Amino acid sequence: MKHALEKQITVGLLATLLVASPVFAETTTTVSDSIGLKKKPVSTTSEKESTAQTQGSGTAGPTTARTSRLNLPPAQSPVPGQDIGVQEEENELAPYLNKTVTKISVEGNEEIPSEDILKAVYSKPGLPLAEEDITRDMQAIYGLGWFYELRPSFQIVPEGVQVTYHVQENPKFDHLEVTGNTKVSTEQIRQIVNLPKGKIVNIRESNRKLGFVEEQYKRDGYILARITDVSFQPGGVLAIKINEGIVEDFKVKGNVKTKDKVILREIRMKKGDPFNATLARRSMNRIQNLGFFEDVNMKLNPGRQPNAVEMEINVVEMNTGTFGIGAGYSDADGFVGMISVGDKNFRGTGDSIMLRWEFGGEDNKNYELTYRKPWLDKKETSLGISLYDFTNEYADYDRNGDEIARYDKKRVGQEITLGRPQGEFVRHYITLKHRDDKYKKQINGYSMQYYEDSFNNQISDPNGKYHQFAGKWPATGQERREENFGTTNSITYSRVYDSRDNIYDPHAGKRNSYTLELAGLGGDFTYEKLSVNYRY
Repeated sequence: MKHALEKQITVGLLATLLVASPVFAETTTTVSDSIGLKKKPVSTTSEKESTAQTQGSGTAGPTTARTSRLNLPPAQSPVPGQDIGVQEEENELAPYLNKTVTKISVEGNEEIPSEDILKAVYSKPGLPLAEEDITRDMQAIYGLGWFYELRPSFQIVPEGVQVTYHVQENPKFDHLEVTGNTKVSTEQIRQIVNLPKGKIVNIRESNRKLGFVEEQYKRDGYILARITDVSFQPGGVLAIKINEGIVEDFKVKGNVKTKDKVILREIRMKKGDPFNATLARRSMNRIQNLGFFEDVNMKLNPGRQPNAVEMEINVVEMNTGTFGIGAGYSDADGFVGMISVGDKNFRGTGDSIMLRWEFGGEDNKNYELTYRKPWLDKKETSLGISLYDFTNEYADYDRNGDEIARYDKKRVGQEITLGRPQGEFVRHYITLKHRDDKYKKQINGYSMQYYEDSFNNQISDPNGKYHQFAGKWPATGQERREENFGTTNSITYSRVYDSRDNIYDPHAGKRNSYTLELAGLGGDFTYEKLSVNYRY
């Protein structure tokens, strides 16, 4: 990726500066030749136009000036570190090889000191001129990152040969323009790149900072984001184009009963959104937490557009329906039975329904019906309804843990719950409840029966066990029943935070809930009840 960015910004700089400045051209009457390169830094015209005309015995003729349209990259562009060799056509370098290098100089630089450039070269005065040394020198000078064009020339002197490196400096930076970005703001990208205004662009440093932009995308989960184009435009404008790697489509495989929309609505991305690995993992967790599948996998297929993908979700369904039946016999109740039937993925819609019926005995005809729709609208509003009619045996105890009553209580109620998410992990619920509790009868065989008149003596008799509560507890069974049985109308608010990765087998995350119930909306009881639950 680093090499790709280096090539992009180098190509852009070369193309732009070829518009603004002519390529170095020279006419001289001295014994001096302009030596080409095997891999020329700039070559935007035909071979016929770009070939230097050699005049006389070793005199370099004028080099044709070359220009290029903005954003049209040269045919070949050097990158710091690439293999740059000296051209051997017509043996142009041969007359200078093995001659003693007497002087090495730099021309064309205005901002970058010659001393800094010469520190990078390998050739040294006093040593024979070698093609390998010239190649290494050019690689080192390009590697500094300050120049978009470099050309060596040689001049024979009585003592040997003088080497001159002709350079053209990169343009000065004014500001950065960014296109294609939707998830990382332009201002944030400018802060990351942060090139000094009015200073010559250093290709190496610019590529390093542009790499930080891609790293920021990856930290945010956008692992497909790439800088696809870099160009330097007139006025010192550095323009970069970003391809964030969008999701073109979604496909679901393996589902037979479950409808596609039930799975796709759990995905935290939409068509056309940049792919995000963090959201993809969360989407898989949400699909797994539905409880409809034994296994969930996701893979990325290439899309039609460059750097785009198609998300494929593969699932293995499990049995979501339940059916239960039970029966028994006792001397007290005779034949009793139970039937329950339900499906947590009713008809593949993701809705949950359950019906339970108990029958037998003297007064045992309990039933419960629950229904839940997790997606009532596009805002993920959930709806839950519960209807029940139960008669069960209960026991009450005093503060010391001694039993004071054993009885049957009948509960008939209706509840409706609405829920809506806030962000990814928080959900709010409102529940309206109406319930009637009725005292049915005492259970025979127990001496203490708080709700019967037989318990009166335990309070009124000075020798009674609960005489200390005389005046505090109701004196008659009827009063005690009225105090503890009746109609409850309440509203309950719950806030649930659940970041568990898998609610059935969690390995990360936590769940906590806060519940406040307020009763007194026209019923027989008024109270406030606060519950806190925390799981880690």
